[in-house]
Amino acid sequence: MNLFEEIGMLPEIFDLENYDNLRHQELALRALLPRLRTATLVRTVEGSRWDTEASRRCSGSLAAKKVFELLKKEGRIIGEKGRPGTNFRDWLSSYALSHQKREMRLILSDDYTGSKPDFKPIVSNISQAVTE
Repeated sequence: MNLFEEIGMLPEIFDLENYDNLRHQELALRALLPRLRTATLVRTVEGSRWDTEASRRCSGSLAAKKVFELLKKEGRIIGEKGRPGTNFRDWLSSYALSHQKREMRLILSDDYTGSKPDFKPIVSNISQAVTE
């Protein structure tokens, strides 16, 4: 039995443009923190590419920047190196490859990107993940 669940997180989750407004983003990210602090690790893919992209997307929001830095500070982010011989197509494809190698529970997306329950692993938007 694994004490921690691993989830993927699209860098878009930190981008203010993917929420109705700043307040909506703040509420969603803050509601997610207790879950991430208890039994969840965030798996990142594509080596430092994910970190660079997430950091860039945080630049428009102090709330996103704080959550991103807290995840790093508390050691919740587990990086996975890019796969040699594979070309980066998009974040979902990279997470699908990672999931094939070692399963994870879900991929967390922003509310605008939405969810894809038929994708493996399941893609769930942040509002659903907070209320689960």
